[in-house]
Amino acid sequence: NDLSEQGIFTPAMMIIDGFHCDGTMRPALMDLKKLAVAKGMHLWFTVHTHRQEKPGADGLRLSFLPVVDLFDVIVELQPVHADIHIKLLKGTAASASSGDIFLDPSTMLIKDRP
Repeated sequence: NDLSEQGIFTPAMMIIDGFHCDGTMRPALMDLKKLAVAKGMHLWFTVHTHRQEKPGADGLRLSFLPVVDLFDVIVELQPVHADIHIKLLKGTAASASSGDIFLDPSTMLIKDRP
């Protein structure tokens, strides 16, 4: 707040890497969402999942369900052969109709379908 009030720095986005996301984190996520709305910024989280935790029919991990309503868009990065598949799990219908997106793991640039 100090830097923003002085006009030195106002973040447009906050990135939180490796967030442990389950129902116990709901109060913290709600506070972060209120902060983001108040400051007019976006939040981006990376969340580690466990292979042994199978996804539900919608692709979301069961441990994530208690907080899913707090997110506007959810994507999953999934290794597919030598590429990384970006799978839309929650978001706009327009995004879903754009088709599959793959990243080149060496450059992290979007590439043509394999």
